[in-house]
Amino acid sequence: MTDNKSKILLYSIAYYPFVGGAEVAWREITDRIEEFEFDMITPLFDKKLPEVEKIGNINIHRIGFGLKSFDKIWLIFYGPIKGLLLHSNRKYSATIGIMYNQAGLAASLFKLLSPKIPFILNLQDGDTDEVIDKKTRGIKFITKIIYKKPNHITVIANFLKNRALENGSTKDITIIPNGVNTILFEKEVDQKELLELKKELQINEDDFLIITTSRLNYKNAIDDLIQSLSFLPKNYKLFILGVGEEENKLKQLVQEKNLSSRVHFLGYKQHTEMIRYLKISHVFCRPSLQEGLGNSFLEAMMAGLPVVATPVGGIPDFLEDGKTGLFCEVKNPKSIAEKIQFLSTHDEIRTNIIKNAIIIIKERFDWDLIAKKYNYILKNILQQ
Repeated sequence: MTDNKSKILLYSIAYYPFVGGAEVAWREITDRIEEFEFDMITPLFDKKLPEVEKIGNINIHRIGFGLKSFDKIWLIFYGPIKGLLLHSNRKYSATIGIMYNQAGLAASLFKLLSPKIPFILNLQDGDTDEVIDKKTRGIKFITKIIYKKPNHITVIANFLKNRALENGSTKDITIIPNGVNTILFEKEVDQKELLELKKELQINEDDFLIITTSRLNYKNAIDDLIQSLSFLPKNYKLFILGVGEEENKLKQLVQEKNLSSRVHFLGYKQHTEMIRYLKISHVFCRPSLQEGLGNSFLEAMMAGLPVVATPVGGIPDFLEDGKTGLFCEVKNPKSIAEKIQFLSTHDEIRTNIIKNAIIIIKERFDWDLIAKKYNYILKNILQQ
């Protein structure tokens, strides 16, 4: 019976329908862990959303007033109190704070109020140290608590483990990356569907297709990717899947560079639809300025695409230059173009990169494997 399951309380800065890599990750993880029951406290952001609903294996409790900036602050102050109110009935066995942000701080304060409940901090932040220092200026003494209070820390990449240690963490730290639905991205797509899609997109036989599935924000540097086309032959075309605050700025850049016939903005696509676009493409590229890990890279690799990326954040944890992908330089459109063109003219290297990438994804980044690791940590911390 459900009542016999141990209950875990999650704190997250956002959840469906507002999602990024961390939110997708925890949906995938919790859906695969059946022996625990999960509750989550998260900001409301939109008054049209229900204050309480179940999504997958998580009971969502939204708090706030439907005001994005204020609701994030409200999470810090009211989130721990809401957690205590829920705990009086639910009797939580552990708490998980997702990321070094308002959610991680709320979870840390809940730990202060209920010290006997084990607290796990999950770090997924792709921000550089400089960006974090800017965000926490004036309140660094408060945010330091996020690293000090957990009983255990999980991180998605090596650089985040080092950051936790540098900020005074003395607890056990386990590296557990985010993952990929390997079955979904590996499966073949009907060739008729792909031919119809090519026809719809007016793709010529000799076109070389570059694809990125990215949020259109500053840190993903889609502007550099667009500008790289100026160094490539005219049959190299770019398909951009995603939306974001930089969309209008990027479209204006395309106009200024006279690239309208070569750059196609296709908007947000669900994973099941995205696969079709990956399968007709030749190279995946996202020249990020910063990155926690980057699920989109892993998905493209599993779909059989060679990846061009920058050596920032958690990307070096899965991308080995020349073996599982190619590195380009940060903020260097010409370097991006050179790596993309290299893959288009070296078939044997391209084939080996694709093969090696698929092997590493299956061995280390399958969601079933990731969920088992979290399940083990939860059971272990409860036994202790």
